[in-house]
Amino acid sequence: MANYNTTLRNAVASRVVQNLDVLEILDGSNNVLISFTGLVWGTPSNGVVQVVQAEGNALPYEKYPSLGGTAASARLKHSGTSGEEVQGLTVGTSGANVVLGSTTLDTGVLVRLQSIQFTQSDQVTT
Repeated sequence: MANYNTTLRNAVASRVVQNLDVLEILDGSNNVLISFTGLVWGTPSNGVVQVVQAEGNALPYEKYPSLGGTAASARLKHSGTSGEEVQGLTVGTSGANVVLGSTTLDTGVLVRLQSIQFTQSDQVTT
């Protein structure tokens, strides 16, 4: 099986996220519970790149959700165009692509965005 080396993984990860500046947290019916804009990505390391800022604030960052519900997944999007996105990101309170203070969102309670990360696999798919 072919593998990417670390330098290439970092380059691919950086390219994938370079225009992705919006995070949407979705419930099980794909309703947007909360979105975070103005994402700023850090420098990739070992194929992993993390968000360092959301909405002009360093992470962790808190805001109120638009809808209440249980976070089931997330997607990253480009605010300027449709179609450029990464879907199916995991959401949890630890060990997920998107880490929140709680996966149960209530419109009257601040949601704490702990971290967002994208990992470029070392596996080459053809």
